[in-house]
Amino acid sequence: MIRTALVLASLAALPAAAQERTDFTIKGYAEREYPVLIETPAPSIANGWAIVLLGNAARDDADWFQHSSWMVNRKDARDAVTLADDLVSRGYTVVRISGIANDDPERAKSPTRSTPYPYEDYLDQVRAALTEFRTRDIVADDHIILVGRALGGAAAVHLLGSDPQVAGAALISPARTCRLILDQSELSFAKLTIATQMDADEDGKRTHREYDAWQILNEENPIKGITFDEIDIDNDDFVSPWEIAAKLLAKPRADFDFAGDDSKDTFDQTWGEDILLKTTKPVLAIWGGTDEAAINLPLLKDRFEGVDRANIELAVFPRHAATLGIAAGPNVIGPINSSAVQRIGTWLDENFADAPAAKPDAAKTDAAD
Repeated sequence: MIRTALVLASLAALPAAAQERTDFTIKGYAEREYPVLIETPAPSIANGWAIVLLGNAARDDADWFQHSSWMVNRKDARDAVTLADDLVSRGYTVVRISGIANDDPERAKSPTRSTPYPYEDYLDQVRAALTEFRTRDIVADDHIILVGRALGGAAAVHLLGSDPQVAGAALISPARTCRLILDQSELSFAKLTIATQMDADEDGKRTHREYDAWQILNEENPIKGITFDEIDIDNDDFVSPWEIAAKLLAKPRADFDFAGDDSKDTFDQTWGEDILLKTTKPVLAIWGGTDEAAINLPLLKDRFEGVDRANIELAVFPRHAATLGIAAGPNVIGPINSSAVQRIGTWLDENFADAPAAKPDAAKTDAAD
């Protein structure tokens, strides 16, 4: 069931360049209504493309609201609104899909709570929202790009593989993209044991000097022979647990028979790395350097070795959290960084608005400043 309502710009908080906002709802999990917001740019700057923002499934509303208690500046953050502001100013129509129902009883108790529900239901809700949006003829059906973070990033990848009219995707710390091969509890224990041993002064940073000293004191170790420059994947001058895990997985994944593996991911969907290996559509994937999901960057890079993946750009932002806000301490972050917003907007312009047929010359993997 779809319910729609037109809200004039004067009556709603819109990005500065937006002309109007249209809201509708889709019926999803538990027969509740989930809101969808469409923000359109002024006709003079509209570029004919739509961006669909997908948050962390049942944990994110349409604003990607983050409570002030988590923020370094002690102010509420709405990262999807920040992204939409930039994207609408570039001429994109922006669609924001909430993973939280209007009448969620948990949300009514606290702005930091929401009712969990299966990923498959979230994916169905996104499909329903895309179907309804396409009936409105705002842009061509195949002029839709997905921008998703965390579980929304996973959804973007799965839709990239199943919806031929999705033109591309920008992924912010996408969840559960690659096979970890090893038992996850054993992998977690191994990486944390090494990380603890390596951190001689117990400040949580594991410097070049500490790494070299650990290698000397532990001649027989599972990452023997790997230099500091090789393990410092995000070039932040420290060794993170995910970087240790990536090196622990290098040989098991190199020996793994990907072609003969027909397993599904934990959502019972095709593995994200398999979809990304096959797609020819433009994809940008960015992880925060303090996020353990950043392990997917080196795993994807190794998987793509020897394969032409010029359409895929991989990046990591050192000292940033999964949300691409500055990581200021344990469970304390900043709002999405302006450099991340700029990176996503520029990538979209280069691949779609400015040069729709253009493709990058070579596969890119880098560490952002």
